[in-house]
Amino acid sequence: MKFLKYLCIGLGAILALFIVSSIVIVVLGENEIEKEIEETRIEKEKNRIVITEPTKSFMEVELKSPGKDPYIVGKCNFPDSTELSIMIYTKRLIKGEKYVNVYGGEFSYFFKKEIVNADSISIRCVKLSAFQSPNLLKQLALVDTATHPKAIEYEYSMVDLKRASYQKLLEYEAPQELDMSTVEVEDWTKEYTFPTHGIWKRKNIKIKADPSIEKEEITKQMKHLIVEELVKDATIVGIRANLCDNEGYPRWRLIFAPNGDWGQEEFESYSDYKLVTEKIY
Repeated sequence: MKFLKYLCIGLGAILALFIVSSIVIVVLGENEIEKEIEETRIEKEKNRIVITEPTKSFMEVELKSPGKDPYIVGKCNFPDSTELSIMIYTKRLIKGEKYVNVYGGEFSYFFKKEIVNADSISIRCVKLSAFQSPNLLKQLALVDTATHPKAIEYEYSMVDLKRASYQKLLEYEAPQELDMSTVEVEDWTKEYTFPTHGIWKRKNIKIKADPSIEKEEITKQMKHLIVEELVKDATIVGIRANLCDNEGYPRWRLIFAPNGDWGQEEFESYSDYKLVTEKIY
């Protein structure tokens, strides 16, 4: 009987300890969440923009993930909750549009891959009550008052945004010289039906470089050729630049493709892309 008594007391103590531990864990978890929320609030408050005096506007835009699920991220000095109108044009026709709001001097816009090869992006801030609250109108009245009393508009070339994006991805610098008569670009685009139906876009570039040119400069030339083809069509899945001998046989190449795999047709994310070097013997 004493054994059972002590056993019950022991089990009761363990159960009580478990309950207390659970409560402590829950409280600590809640405290951590509250701390995180408070830190986020402080960070947002710190980045909050309020305009109280005449100000000149500025805006920077960067294209991300150009070949799949593309989007732009922007930085500006417009006050929080300012509504921006973003329109994407091809030959003056609107191919995509959306209204976004500024928070902490930042905004973003996701759009379809099909329009990444459009001509330009226009971002407009309209100083009218139909778009902005009374408080925002008072602040926006202080922005570019002399030059843009009713609306502020920035326009960006999609080609320039794509080129900047690829230059950053490939750590690319423009070559000093490139004789385009030594370059041949082959279109290897084809249709595929398995596992899904689609178009597999690939480009194969051949270059016969001057043997006297240093390898570093030739690498720049090859990267430049890859970038220029991607700028023309960001929906290309795989692209490679081959350094060929005088007979036209590749000796080494650069491949820009999902996981660096020239033979891969489909991929999940543009972050999977890699630039790889392949030697050929």
